[in-house]
Amino acid sequence: MNEEHNDIRLLINNRPARLDNVQLRGLNFGQSSPHVPVVAYNLFFPLTYLTNRMAVFYHEFVQDDLEHGTDDDHDCILEMRKRGWPELNLLARDDPPLFTSFAKRYLAFDFLSLIHERFAQGSYPRYIINSIDDVVIRGTEVSFSGVALDVEAKQN
Repeated sequence: MNEEHNDIRLLINNRPARLDNVQLRGLNFGQSSPHVPVVAYNLFFPLTYLTNRMAVFYHEFVQDDLEHGTDDDHDCILEMRKRGWPELNLLARDDPPLFTSFAKRYLAFDFLSLIHERFAQGSYPRYIINSIDDVVIRGTEVSFSGVALDVEAKQN
């Protein structure tokens, strides 16, 4: 198994949690569920794990922009276009704020979808990731944070 794969860490309410207790909310991602308690989550992993896993998606994104991009795209897209669509690892090194803005808006959900095999595969996870509110780079590590639904607490 890839060493980077083992370096994924999850905190729920600032306490270590197991990835196999979590699922990604596919349908209605980001929408509130008023009757389900929410908890804060932080997911940490190596920056290279993100950039390597998202390389194909990113290149497809760039190609799509080259073919269909418009002048009224989001500011981070306009800036990426202006810079000639730098490789993700170089962007993260040279301009972390632009990288995190782009990653939060365009990469994070797809990245979580790509690594879903690390999450709970059963029918009853404890937590369901429901938002990606922040993306932060600290050295060689990236974190995603947001809200997860605590579906087990709802049942109690």
